[in-house]
Amino acid sequence: MRVFLSYRRDDAAGHAGRLHDDLVARLGPASVFQDVASIGPGERYRQLINDAIDGSDVVIAVIGRQWAATDAQGRSRLHDEDDVVRAELEAALSADRRVVPVLVNRATLPPAAALPTSLQGLLELNAIELRDEAWSADLDRLYAAIGVPRRATRYRRSVWLTAAVTAVVAVVAAVLVTHSLRDPGDGGDSSQGPPIAAPTGAAQPLPAQRALHAHHVDTVGLVDYELRRWWVTPASAGRSIVTLDMKVTNSTSSGAISVYPELFELRAGKVPVGPPTMSRLEGSDAPGVDEANVVRLQFDGVSSDRPLELYTGNPLGKGPIVLRP
Repeated sequence: MRVFLSYRRDDAAGHAGRLHDDLVARLGPASVFQDVASIGPGERYRQLINDAIDGSDVVIAVIGRQWAATDAQGRSRLHDEDDVVRAELEAALSADRRVVPVLVNRATLPPAAALPTSLQGLLELNAIELRDEAWSADLDRLYAAIGVPRRATRYRRSVWLTAAVTAVVAVVAAVLVTHSLRDPGDGGDSSQGPPIAAPTGAAQPLPAQRALHAHHVDTVGLVDYELRRWWVTPASAGRSIVTLDMKVTNSTSSGAISVYPELFELRAGKVPVGPPTMSRLEGSDAPGVDEANVVRLQFDGVSSDRPLELYTGNPLGKGPIVLRP
């Protein structure tokens, strides 16, 4: 299956990049066309686009709130015959490709007056919305509609984690049974020993001998992850909340990148925890070239007695950044 992504860079580059990364993880890089990732210097832009659309099964039109923005004369940019987005969708509609309007950033389809005659057919197509707060669920609906397969890695991880949890439960049960047989009714202390010492809520620096930077190459190019600080807050018996402030720098040469929770995974004793809840402290959701943002990540329910390793990047597995109090 081959997918072509159509979008306007100054309208939805971040959302399109995020969608591109997820599609590549499921279909492979050769099956997803995105201009910033798929066109090299000196190549014929329009010819490549037409060829890519001819070879695609689905064309996804990513539409944000500035998709049909007006020019200096007050006309919709889509009425300009040289507009690249218009050319992409005209080629897709005329080639009778399946076109799916995908609405992001709470956008709606533009009114008919904002579209040239050649694009009026878009208004007859059923659109789907990708909400930031329900991104994974909305992606599942989109993928089910167009036939994108489930990501195998998630399935394997979930099976492995289930097996690990089952093994831990079995070990704990065996220990309890042994303890009850060895010390029947001795009236001794039934606790499981002293509580595990955990760092306080104060920020914990990484050890001086380890670099704070982890330079990783992911599917969009060079991205620099800098761990600024982290700390652990005890939450419940043997469980804690791990909070990290992470600076993410776009060192690519291809445009904006997306920073989202699925780029981060914490492993406690090799057991994956994530994705985290994420909030932005500085910068934009989609930093451009040589720009950065700072995000705060919170991982809940972490076993605080196990070695902590942070993995980053797309695909995951870059790292690890080892965390020590």
